[in-house]
Amino acid sequence: MTTGSKLLDAAMALLQAAPAGELQVTNLNKALFYVDLLALRDTGSTLTGATYLGMDQGPTVADFQRKLVKRLVRAGWAEQVEQGMAKPLRVLKQIDPSEIFSPDEVDLLADMAKAVAKQTATWLSDLSHENVGWQIAHERGRQVGNGAAAPIDMRIALQQLPDDESDVSPWIKAPLTKQETTLVNERTRATAKPW
Repeated sequence: MTTGSKLLDAAMALLQAAPAGELQVTNLNKALFYVDLLALRDTGSTLTGATYLGMDQGPTVADFQRKLVKRLVRAGWAEQVEQGMAKPLRVLKQIDPSEIFSPDEVDLLADMAKAVAKQTATWLSDLSHENVGWQIAHERGRQVGNGAAAPIDMRIALQQLPDDESDVSPWIKAPLTKQETTLVNERTRATAKPW
């Protein structure tokens, strides 16, 4: 059984693979972003098809609360639990990720769930703030004002990832120079179309 939405199915696969079947919502959101980036790098398309926005908190699924959290809760797939200040999502119903995702995608989701479960939401947010795609979208949103958030161009966001897991090239982790940032911003404003 699946939820009928790749975004919801990916979220459920991540939750199910996490210890105790739950993740902080920030960790879940960042896991989805990085799963989509890895899928884009390795296959040429994202896993979920979601749009991510350059929010202050980092890359965020557009309308995260309504499109993901509330839909999972209303459908009875997950519950949002209050643990002090934290509000993790916890699995209530199981899905079979292999009904919609390939074996490699199921492994990717499981590995990501285990990785983000070990991190704090603050650490994951800080990591996502290093992503140049988020930086450009966040700055574009700030320029527009009115609390607007611009979509992240996932092709630009790919720059944060190594070519593959064994090749963590130093240049890909180095921050952009002012000149490089200016060139990326000019080029993005002129021609890029957000996903």
